Amino acid sequence: MTAQRELTFGRQVFLAGAFTAMHAVVYGIGNHLPLSAPRLLPMTAIDAWTPFIPASVFLYLSDYALAFVAFMSLKRRESVVRFLWVFMTCVVIASAIHWGFPTTYPREDFPIPAGVDPLSGLALKVLRFFDSPNSCLPSLHVATATGSAVLVFREDRALSLKLFGWAMLVCAATLTAKQHYLVDVIGGWALLLVVFFAVDTVRERWPVRTGSP
Repeated sequence: MTAQRELTFGRQVFLAGAFTAMHAVVYGIGNHLPLSAPRLLPMTAIDAWTPFIPASVFLYLSDYALAFVAFMSLKRRESVVRFLWVFMTCVVIASAIHWGFPTTYPREDFPIPAGVDPLSGLALKVLRFFDSPNSCLPSLHVATATGSAVLVFREDRALSLKLFGWAMLVCAATLTAKQHYLVDVIGGWALLLVVFFAVDTVRERWPVRTGSP
């Protein structure tokens, strides 16, 4: 039998919107108001080898759609609560690091090509206007994309695996859109592992009640 949804669709959409707004505010502080001058990180051979693919900006931006699809697929209150705890803990920790220990990416070395297709060019211009290059290590995109896919696994393994493939494309796009260093990607995965361990440990000690609202 299909599992009963313990939260109404409308309430789940409201939660998604509320946490998206919180994400924007918390991330924006670290991104635009760093505590000190952001510093460049050394480029690895993989960073130098990875081509700048303007159209991959759409894969990069699809992280938000991925998180929404993953969140809305959840049917159990316990899963929803776990998703929100993991997601927002990643946002808070990454944003605090971006604020206190800012790192930046040399976007000036990768100008938007003159012959790029108009949609990709516009998307890159909008992204680069609103999102400064000062939130590199760890990559929040990597942490939230990968985490969203994994958090669905307990309820729907088939969907989780599909979302995981999508998340890996997002992770690759952080490099090809020239938003992040390779070390940022690794840092995003490391952050996610730490947050998963911390959140699940806390929730084991103080379990949330999962009865119907």
